[in-house]
Order: sequence, then structure tokens, then C-alpha cells
Amino acid sequence: MPAGSLPIKMPLFSIYVTSLLASMVQGLVLLLIPLYVLDSGSASWLGAGALMSLKNAGTLLVNIPAGLALVRFGDKLMMAAGLLLMLLACAGFALLHGFLALTLCMLLFGIGAGIWTLARLSFMSVNNAPEQRGRTLALLAGVQRTGMFIGPLGGGMLVQAYGFQTTFLLAAGLVVGGLLLILPEGNVTLDRAGGNRSRGVLRHLLPTLSQHRSFFLSAGAFVTALRLVRSGRQLLLPLWGYAIDLEIAQIGVAFALSALADVMVMYLGGAIADLHGRKWSAGLCLGILSLSLLSLPWCDNYSAFLLLALFAGVGNGLGGGIIMTLGADMAPPRHRGIFLGVWRLLGDVSGTVSPVTIGWIAGLSTLGTASTIAGALGVLGLVAMKVQMRETLPASRAPDS
Repeated sequence: MPAGSLPIKMPLFSIYVTSLLASMVQGLVLLLIPLYVLDSGSASWLGAGALMSLKNAGTLLVNIPAGLALVRFGDKLMMAAGLLLMLLACAGFALLHGFLALTLCMLLFGIGAGIWTLARLSFMSVNNAPEQRGRTLALLAGVQRTGMFIGPLGGGMLVQAYGFQTTFLLAAGLVVGGLLLILPEGNVTLDRAGGNRSRGVLRHLLPTLSQHRSFFLSAGAFVTALRLVRSGRQLLLPLWGYAIDLEIAQIGVAFALSALADVMVMYLGGAIADLHGRKWSAGLCLGILSLSLLSLPWCDNYSAFLLLALFAGVGNGLGGGIIMTLGADMAPPRHRGIFLGVWRLLGDVSGTVSPVTIGWIAGLSTLGTASTIAGALGVLGLVAMKVQMRETLPASRAPDS
């Protein structure tokens, strides 16, 4: 088989399709739930914002428990459990009324999405070779982002035609389709030799943390920096476009093209990670994003703004799936679920705190200052990654340098 080829086995194909469906549902829900509660009079703007935060809260809460459960119950069962919770939440959105009921459903949706994402990562870690992992996970990241684009677009059209309740029921149908795709596959257990599926999984948490603390600290610093600059791209670029008096349509076109560039180079980023090392892909992503934020204060017209948005999109795409890839590389076979649960928690905490940090800096100073600080922190993260984080690509595939 040629070195550059990427065979997609049927179990992985099922995961890709199910991931597309699940991402479509997540994008749809994140768009429609705040509109739904405002339209129905169930909550104010503040209540709608609080409701949206529960999705991330549910994911954060479930990372460690789901990681422990993976050791005991295996990948397939946990993937199905996560999708089932998402299904129940979507049915609840359609059939239940009142802010409290929607609150519980949104929390349940976040928990289900967290379990699904973690179990899927574990499955992908086991079911593809390390030398192809960067590409398979970059492709998975591209599928996710495609679904997050299609979901809101289709959801808005469906609500216009059929209303909120019918749209949420159709979303539940998409989740059912995903369940049917993954259920025929055989179960994948994480601890075939360890004998820890039935008892004692919790006692392995602290030893796993201790054994891999150097990786969590060094790679965790990289993840924090990457999440920060990615949040800067999402938050500061549109605000800067507004500040330099661009029309909303112009900002929208720039972001659409940025997203297109992101997806188009994502597989290339995975190939770089597989052929030249994870640190090459990670460094290109973090470096380009940091440079784009450092350049933002000098962007004063639409042409410059468009080019900068495209540049940032390319940088983000070159690191597509890199956080998943690093975690999959380092996860120990005997306690893979526990390790990945901690790894996901680090990423989710960073992703939750980063937008707040960026907004806080901007509120205390200016958008230009916030962008410069975020870019500088990204550069520091790049240096820390180069010095402290070790290459996780297997030695037989890693570059000589």
C-alpha cells in the first residue's frame, strides 16, 4: 500500500458518518435553543445565555467519569450511551415546555455530547495505525466542522418551514440514524488484559495522572495557548471588522472563506503530522494563528481583513485534530479511558476559560491590545512547546531532527 494512502475501514466509515450527523445536531441545537426560549417567552437574553453555557458545563462535568466508565464498559457501549442521551435531550426539547425542563435537557445534551466525543476518540485511537492517526483525526475534525456548518443552516430553514418542535424531532431522528450505524459494530474494550473492567477503575486515576504529569504539563501548556489564539480568532476578528466600519455582510463573507480555507488544508495538516511529526503540525497552527493576531491592529481595510481571515483559517486548519492526535498518541492501552478523560478535561477547561480571558483583556484595554497580548501568549506557547513537549509520533516515523 502506498505510504500516502489512507484506508477507511467500515467501522471508521460508520464513525465518520455518525460524527457528521451528531455535529449537525449539535450545530442545530446551539443555534435554535436560544431562539426557541426567546420566541416562546421562557427566558430573557440572560436566561438564554445561561442555558447555552450548560452544554459546556455538562461536557466538563462528564469527562473524568466517562473516562473511568470507558475502562469498564468499552468504546461502543459508551458511544451509544452518549448518543442516546443526546436523543433524549432532543426529544425533550420538542416535547417539554418551560425553562426548567429545557435547562435539564440542555445539561443532558452536554453530558451526552461529552460522552460521545470521548468514546469516539478512544475508538479512533485503537482502530487506526499511529502513522495514519494525524490524517484520520484531521479528517474527523473536518467532518465535525462540516456538520457544525450544515446543522445551523438546515435548522434555520426547517424552523421557518415546520416550526421548532418538528425540527427538534427531526434532529432526534438524525441521532437515531447515527445509533443505527454504530450498533452493528463489535464492542471495543479498553482494558482487555488489565482485569479492571468490573472494579477498581477509580484507583488508577491518580497513578495515571502521576505517571503522565510531564506530558499533561508540557502539552497542556500548548493546548492552553492554542485554545487562547483560537478563541482570539473567533472573538476578535469579527469585533475588529466592526470596529473598522466593515459591513456585517463583508465580515460574514470573510469568515465563510476563512472556514473554507480551514477545511481545505485540514488533511494537509494531518499528513504533515504523520510524515514529519506532530510538533510540525502543532507549531505551524499555533505560529500562524499567533502571527495573525499580532497583525490584526495593522489591518485597516476590507482587503487586509479578508487576507488576514484567510491566513488565520489556513493556520487553524493545519492544526485540525492535533489535540485529539496528541491525546491518542500518549494514551496508555491499559487505562486509555482515564487518560483521555483527563486530556479532554484540560482542553475543555482551556476552551471555556479562553473566551472569557480574551473578553476581559479587551474590556480593560482595547481590541488591539487584547489581540497583541493573545498573539504574544501564543508565541510563548509555541516556544514552550518547542522546548518542553516531546514528539509523540512513533520513533520509526518521526523525522531525524
